[in-house]
Amino acid sequence: ECDYLIDLHSGGVEYRFVPLAGFYKEASREAARHFGLPVLWQLPATDGVLSCELTKLGKTAIGCEYLGGGELSLRGASDYARGILSCLAHWEMLPAEYLIEKETAAYRGDWQLSEVEGVFHGLAQLGQDVRAGRPLAEIRDHRGEVLQRFAAVSDGRVLALRNKAYIHPGNWAVLV
Repeated sequence: ECDYLIDLHSGGVEYRFVPLAGFYKEASREAARHFGLPVLWQLPATDGVLSCELTKLGKTAIGCEYLGGGELSLRGASDYARGILSCLAHWEMLPAEYLIEKETAAYRGDWQLSEVEGVFHGLAQLGQDVRAGRPLAEIRDHRGEVLQRFAAVSDGRVLALRNKAYIHPGNWAVLV
């Protein structure tokens, strides 16, 4: 029983994200843009994710991430508060004075997943622009042997990286 959803996340303990607002369709892209974070990400349709399920019902839904790593970001809390007020102004529930008008780079992509169990080693920096083929991360065994390598599948920006060292098959590793 809603028309709009703003789903706020911190990136959790296991991952670090550039501050971003995720969207699915054009209506949610505009809401994500008005949220005012530095990056927009066209979210991959993932069954069971609240924002995705509401989008399937024709609702406007965005999902935001802010840093992560289990840390509290006071700037993130402030940016989230301003973003919520701006979206409410965009949806004409608050005066236009709260509206953030910001053009923001938009990216699309999905996570590269671990195929093995081991220790994750990031080779790229969060927010770094990368070219296709650039090494991003490795998973090594307890003796240091490389079990899996991750490389950028296209030109883009590193939007998120795993934060915890130990990784299992199927875990998210790198998002470009």
